[in-house]
Order: sequence, then structure tokens, then C-alpha cells
Amino acid sequence: MPAAVPILLAQAPAAVPAAGWLAAQAAAPLAAGWVERLALPAFLLAAEALAATAAWMEKALEAHTHAGLMEAGDEAEAPERALEVLRRLPTFLLSARILRFLAKAALVVGVASWSLGDDIREGLAAGAGFVPVPWSALGVALLLAFLVNFVVNDVLVGVLARRHADRRLVASLGLLRTMAVLTAPVRVPLRLLVRGVFRVSIEEPAADTRDEVLESVREGEEEGSVSPAEAGMIEAVMSLPSRTVRDVLVPRAQVSMLQADTPLVEAARFAAEDGHTRLPVYGRDRDEVLGWVHARDLLRLAGEGSAAAAPVRTVMREPFFVPEGKPLDELLEEMRSKHVHLAVALNDLGATAGVVSLEDVLEQIVGDIQDELDADSTRVLRPASLARGDMQVDARLRVEDVNRLLRLDLPLLPEAYETLGGLLLHRIGHVPQAGESLDVAGATLSVLEADPRKVKRVLVQLRKGGSTPSASA
Repeated sequence: MPAAVPILLAQAPAAVPAAGWLAAQAAAPLAAGWVERLALPAFLLAAEALAATAAWMEKALEAHTHAGLMEAGDEAEAPERALEVLRRLPTFLLSARILRFLAKAALVVGVASWSLGDDIREGLAAGAGFVPVPWSALGVALLLAFLVNFVVNDVLVGVLARRHADRRLVASLGLLRTMAVLTAPVRVPLRLLVRGVFRVSIEEPAADTRDEVLESVREGEEEGSVSPAEAGMIEAVMSLPSRTVRDVLVPRAQVSMLQADTPLVEAARFAAEDGHTRLPVYGRDRDEVLGWVHARDLLRLAGEGSAAAAPVRTVMREPFFVPEGKPLDELLEEMRSKHVHLAVALNDLGATAGVVSLEDVLEQIVGDIQDELDADSTRVLRPASLARGDMQVDARLRVEDVNRLLRLDLPLLPEAYETLGGLLLHRIGHVPQAGESLDVAGATLSVLEADPRKVKRVLVQLRKGGSTPSASA
């Protein structure tokens, strides 16, 4: 064996690591080149993903509804998540907009760097003190960034975000929280700066849609595109959720009721004299409402000899109980879906507080409803003090009729009011409540009954020197 062979064999183990090191050194520039080539596309993809996510959050937050979020929270058995989204909505919305702006800026910078990077590097490598900007390439880069942002983030993401926005927001609460934390270094100083300079808060809750609708209705009424009657009905409908059964019920003491063991003949006679279509039926006392009976059934069965002596409980129907704190909009929906016209209101102790009819609820929207059995609106009620000249009148009575019946000279302004209640509202400046009075034209008008929207009954007292109405009035 030649002498060189042992030497080569002896050096072979050391030659293998050296070859690996040389290969690694030769591959390092190639690997670095690939990393450099992939870094910018990866940056652009990350910026676009961040911009799309922020755009989705922004569009979903803008498209949410209060009822939809609460329903989504109930479906997910996590109502507290929906409540947190509603409570922190201004913060989440501002965070989404900040994050989207930063991502868009990064996207534009990345696209410009991708388009102009080679030209800038060549200029710097040539030692030029000034690198000319290739405006055509820059224009193409900016147009590309605009198209990507508009098509993907504004159009596509906007359409997708509005689909089931409430459910997605409840499910993405963790992402919303993370977004708020990430943007806090920008959001908090921005909020303080705007508040200090412009004296406004950029995280104020969004205007209530209800208030916006009412404001639009008022503007339409002022412009003449919405009539006063239409505006009043719309405002009444919008106010239903803020009013409860307690506000419109007829108190138990004023409710016409039948005892459950009353014979049908007597019950029919009572119903004919009372005039109500539906009458509650009670057991031991008026606090124990067992059901209700329709006057039509009483009158029909009372004429049948075999059934005339039967008690009312044999024909009564199941009662519909509601808590007196139930909002009127919910009550109206339940009465409509259950096809009921009379509800028995219960207080917090479960005792009967009164009754409320479908007509009572509808009157909160359209005003008083009168049928052919109701008393005429021009009827004047004469109390026992007629000799003194005191009279109770319906506030809906026209002023000219009051003047004619009571020989008064109350002022009438057809362009402002026509009824006695309108006169009180015009002169006092607000809806007067029971106990308030007005001295005018030799008479004192005292409010006996009113609700938050209108005056119902008025006591007219003639002051000394005024004329006393005759008994024939």
C-alpha cells in the first residue's frame, strides 16, 4: 500500500465535517436569498389578513342590533357575552377602525416596497446621492393596494360580515378583547388628545336608533311630510316599551266582576246593565280571579231554561295572567299571538292588581276608541253640587260646546286647540295632571283625571259673578 493511502485514511474523518461546513457556507447565501424573497410576501399576507379581520369586525359591529345580540347570547347560553359586546361597543368599534387603518398603511408600504425595492437598492448601491422615484411603478403599487383593500376588505368582507353579525360577534368576543388590548397604545392617547383639543369623546355610545327615528319623525312633521296624527302614533308606538301594564290597567276596585256561583240569569242581567263585553269571574273574593266570561255567552244561555240556573263557573274561560310590570309592547305581542282580549294583572305578591284589555293597549297608540255603546263625547256629567255651578265634563268636549252648555266665554283658538283638554294644555304649557287648575273667563278649570299624554276629566267651577247653568243644559 502506498504511504499516501494511510495518510488519506487518517485524515478522512476530519474531512467529512469540513465538507459539511463548506456545503453549509455555500448554501447560506442561497438560504438568505430565499428568506429575503419570502419575507415581503409573508408580510403582505399578514397585513392583508389583519386588515380583513379588522374590516370584518368593523362591519359586523356597525350592522349589529340590540335584539339580535341578546337573542344570540341566549342561543349560546351566554347572555353576559352579548351584554359585554353592547357595553364595550364604542371601544371595540374604535379599536377595529384603528387596527384596520394600521393594517392598510402596512399593506401600502409593503406593496410599494415590493414594487420599488429593486430600483431603490440599485440606486443606493451605485452611490447616487439622490434616487429618482419611478412614478409609474409607484402608481401601479398604490392602485394595486387600493384595489385589494376595496374589493376584499370593503366589498367582500363587508357582505360576509353582515351575515349573522350578532352571532359572530358573540362568538368572537375573545378576538374583540384582544383587538382592544393591541390597539390600546394608540387608542388611549388618541382619545385623550381628541378630548383635550376638541372637547368631545370618540368612544361615546352610538346614538340610540329610537331617538334617531323620533328625531326624523319630528323633522318630517315640521316639513309637512308627516301629519301630526301620524307623528303621534309613531311616537306612541316607540314609547310602548317604556310603559308597563301598571300604567294602563283598570284597578281591581273599579273592575266589574261576577262571582263564580252567580246563576246565569242574574249574570246576564248584570252584564246587560254593566255594558262590558268581557267580565272577570272571581271565587272567594275579588282577589281570586278564576277566569272570565263573555257577555254573549251569558245572554245566549240565560234564555235556555235548563241552563239558566247553572252557575257562571260552568261557562267561564281560562284567565290570562300577566305581571303588572310587563312592558306594553310585550303584552301586545302576547295578546296578539294568544288571541286574547283581556288580561288579569298581578302585583309582586301575586294578588290581582286589575285588568287590562286589548283596547286599553291600542288606545295608547291611536287614542281613545269609542264604539256604539260608549257614551257620547259631548256628554256633560252633573254632580250633586250643580246648584253651586260645579260641573264635571269630559276633557274631549269642544270648547264651543262648553261655552254653549255652561254659558261661558272660554277662548277658542282653532289653529291651536278645539277641546277643553287642548285649552288646558295650551294655557298651562304641559300636560296637566290631577289637581292642577286654570282660572279663565270667569271659571276655574280643575283637572280631575289625566294620564301622561292627555287630560280625561275636568271640573268646571263658576267663580262668583259667573252665570249658573240651568238644569236643562
